[in-house]
Amino acid sequence: MNQDYFREAPPILQEFLGYMDNIRGLSSLSVDEYYLDLRTFFRFILKERGLVRKRYRPRKQKPKKPEPVKSEVKKPEPAKQETKRSAAEKSETMKAKPAKQRTEKAEVRKKEPEKIFAEEPQPEEQTSKQIKTNQEKQEIMDPEEPGLEGIDISCVDLELVRSITYTDILMFLNYCQSERSNRSSTRARKTSTLKVFFRYLTVKVNKLTHNPTDALDTPKKAKTMPKYLTLEQTQQLLQAVDGNDKERDYCILIFFLNCGMRNSELCGINLSDINSEHRLTIRGKGNKERILYLNDACMEALESYLKVRPVNGIDDPKALFISKKKCRFTPKGIQHLLERYLKKIGLDGQGYSPHKLRHTAATLMYQKGGVDVRTLQAILGHTSLSTTQIYTHIADRQIIEGLKANPLAHAHPGTGDSENPSDDSQPKGA
Repeated sequence: MNQDYFREAPPILQEFLGYMDNIRGLSSLSVDEYYLDLRTFFRFILKERGLVRKRYRPRKQKPKKPEPVKSEVKKPEPAKQETKRSAAEKSETMKAKPAKQRTEKAEVRKKEPEKIFAEEPQPEEQTSKQIKTNQEKQEIMDPEEPGLEGIDISCVDLELVRSITYTDILMFLNYCQSERSNRSSTRARKTSTLKVFFRYLTVKVNKLTHNPTDALDTPKKAKTMPKYLTLEQTQQLLQAVDGNDKERDYCILIFFLNCGMRNSELCGINLSDINSEHRLTIRGKGNKERILYLNDACMEALESYLKVRPVNGIDDPKALFISKKKCRFTPKGIQHLLERYLKKIGLDGQGYSPHKLRHTAATLMYQKGGVDVRTLQAILGHTSLSTTQIYTHIADRQIIEGLKANPLAHAHPGTGDSENPSDDSQPKGA
């Protein structure tokens, strides 16, 4: 996981994250998500209970006023330095001198202000340590910091965790919905994180005797239809590929649309993951491996790309897909690549992403290719069949045909008669 996250987490969370990483074998991204959800939760608890540590910001220092320009005064020639004398000798000499001479010297001193200021000692420059100390002295609490950002959770310990109640969790979920505008799917993930965390403390390490999430229900997810490209749109997308890296870009899009892999899975493909039998090893969520077989379109695109793939000066020679910076492609780089070609075919700004290409592949395989749900589950690498069923949505065309097949689809107003009435005989058993 992200080491910065791990270092800022309190010990009780570090133990949990270590368990999820080392024992459960979750991917680093999944462990990071667990931590971020728990950090948000405990920040909310600390704020609600008034236990927030002071969040400081340096006091704004006033800008220095520019010094006025002093007019140049012609300085008299410096007199010879007098030898050091005692205070008694100086007073006797002053008494001996006439009053007129003392008055003349006083007038000369008034005419030489620059000389007097120049002789004053200048303040020493502050060291970096002194500057830091002064800034700490000037720090004040920042009342304008919004939300939960910046709240330190290092004070979270077992005693605080024991005090968490079912009501606290409900208040947190209400806050996520009303203040943070989290969707039901996001709130369901946060609920799952809390359930796993408190179950770990009660069942695995026996640090808690009561689990406050036992009676907690997971927020119901809104059922939305997956967004995907039509067959005609996918063909337009592939035809739009051009430029100096057209072999690489075409291969990336073909892999997405034929294999239905995730963005992170495609970025993680190594040259050694493809063998001579066209078998591709994919590392998915939780470092789980699955085997895919590349079809003819994938192999043809791959062979064309390997002929022009950079060889020298590569940051990661094992990576299959290399960016212009001579390093492994990142998910964000793939996103930018896709956006460029979507713009060419007029589909930019409509919410399409590399994951929508995964939706597209699953939809085309199920609707056009006749692939059954179980096979689709294995291809996509889903643990639960219910997850795969999201991709098996019925096309609008099939819904329209089903509604037209209703015997009452042609009934007339007032009579209820249909143009194609069915058998008027009573059904058996009526």
